[in-house]
Amino acid sequence: MRVCRVIGHVVASSKHPLLAGQKIMVVRPEDEESGALQVAVDGVQAGVGNKVLVVQSGAAGTEVTGAERPPCRSVIVGIIDEEAAA
Repeated sequence: MRVCRVIGHVVASSKHPLLAGQKIMVVRPEDEESGALQVAVDGVQAGVGNKVLVVQSGAAGTEVTGAERPPCRSVIVGIIDEEAAA
């Protein structure tokens, strides 16, 4: 699981049928300020600017699409409201 920032969304005129109706967002890992951007299926209705939890696994893709072999691996599974160290 990674902490990322949503920095945009993807507009796709054509995509895999299992992704129909799914929102796809552009995220940047918080620990890599100048790192590569990633795309992730939005499972929690995140918005641009939100700090989010991103899981990279086939199982997460299965949960969002309902498919045994989903066409995605990165899924936004949570929106971080605040962080606190114990």
